[in-house]
Amino acid sequence: MDISPSKSCRIYSKYPYSLAARTSGSRRQSKLRRLDHLRLTRNNSAKELISKYAADCIPNNSTVFISVGTTMETFARIMKDKKNMRYITNSIFIAGILRQNPENEIFLPSGRLNNSNGAVYGESSMEYLSQFFPDFHVMSSAAITPEGKTLAHMPEEIASSRKIRAQSERSFFLFDQSKLNQKGNVYSCDITEFTDVFTDAVLPPQLDEILKANNTAYHFCK
Repeated sequence: MDISPSKSCRIYSKYPYSLAARTSGSRRQSKLRRLDHLRLTRNNSAKELISKYAADCIPNNSTVFISVGTTMETFARIMKDKKNMRYITNSIFIAGILRQNPENEIFLPSGRLNNSNGAVYGESSMEYLSQFFPDFHVMSSAAITPEGKTLAHMPEEIASSRKIRAQSERSFFLFDQSKLNQKGNVYSCDITEFTDVFTDAVLPPQLDEILKANNTAYHFCK
């Protein structure tokens, strides 16, 4: 995917052309790409519905961080045509979607590239993202437990998003009901660390009580 800066779109990075792709074997990468395609096409209608609800809560003239993942790619497609927006992302896939609107300003860190999900990670990525204090932080996850633990597939998906979430005015967590039955390998954060949760799921009683006790806004998307 070509995300080089051009006259029609401004993409800012401390090291604009220094993304380094590291692979660990063509078979593994091929398998990861197939899995990512399956995640991209799974529950499309639910992802679009939830993304529209969340996008409606973000006004024009905002600065927004969008994390990695297929739900976030759906969210980016809905967000890309808002006016006077500044976007920060650690995903080259999401940067590629947002650049379709020539008015968007896009900030993309340097670092190592995960070929499967387009995530940019590493120390240089963390350093770059630490300077931003966005209006909104938006992310999803691979799974969520009944106790409100959000889980990811790989550690590199977590660190950058965790850092910038703490520096955001509001933080949105988007997930469809299938995530309640999925498994993840790596702890990301507690759901109570977000200001708003958007989902098409009727929450299990334990999770509902956790959100109420911590004054986390629950947006039921239907």
